[in-house]
Amino acid sequence: MKKHLLIFVMMVALLQGCIVKSLHPFYLNNDLVFKSELVNTWSDQDGNRWKISRVTNDAHAYEMIFTKDGMDASFLAYLFQLDGNFFLDLRPLASDGSVNDLFEMHLLPTHSVAKVSKLDAETVEIKWFNEEWLHKLFSQNRIKISHEVIVDENSGKDEDKSYVLTASTEELRKFLIKYGNDESAFEGDNAMALILKRSI
Repeated sequence: MKKHLLIFVMMVALLQGCIVKSLHPFYLNNDLVFKSELVNTWSDQDGNRWKISRVTNDAHAYEMIFTKDGMDASFLAYLFQLDGNFFLDLRPLASDGSVNDLFEMHLLPTHSVAKVSKLDAETVEIKWFNEEWLHKLFSQNRIKISHEVIVDENSGKDEDKSYVLTASTEELRKFLIKYGNDESAFEGDNAMALILKRSI
C-alpha cells in the first residue's frame, strides 16, 4: 500500500471511529471567526506535527496538515463561535492523486466538530465530541437529532455502532449550544483530544 494511501486510511479510521460526524457543517457563515494565533506549526502530545495555515482564497478557512511517521493528511477547518465557545469544523481535503480513484469514490467527506478550549500563541487545546457519549444519549432516548446508524456487519455489537448526523446546520448549532459546556461530551475511553504546543 502506498504511503499516502496508508496515512489516509489511518486518518479515516481514526476520525470515523470515535468522534461525532455530520453530513452538514456545524456553523453558519456569520458564526465564523479567524484567529491568527492558530496559524503555526504545532506538535501534539504524541510528537506528531500539525501545520495550520491560512487558505488564500477564503478569509475564514484554515488548512490543517497532520503529519505522523512522515505521512500527511490534510483537512479544511473553520473556526467558529457559538454561545461564547469556540469550535472547529473539520473535513478531509481531496487527496493529491496518490489514493486510488475507486477507493476515494467510496469515501464520504463528513464534517467533525471539536471544541477549542484554549487558544493562544503558544498552546491550542482541542477536544472532539465523543461518539461513545453520543451513542449513550441515543440508546437512552435522551436526544432527538436526525442521524443514520452505521452497523459493523462483522460485529453486530451495539457498542460498535457508528453515527452520522444528518440534521440541518441550524439543528447542529442548537446541539452545540446545548452540549458545548457538558464535560461528559468530551470524556471516555476513546475520547480524542489534542494539546498542541508551538514547535517553530
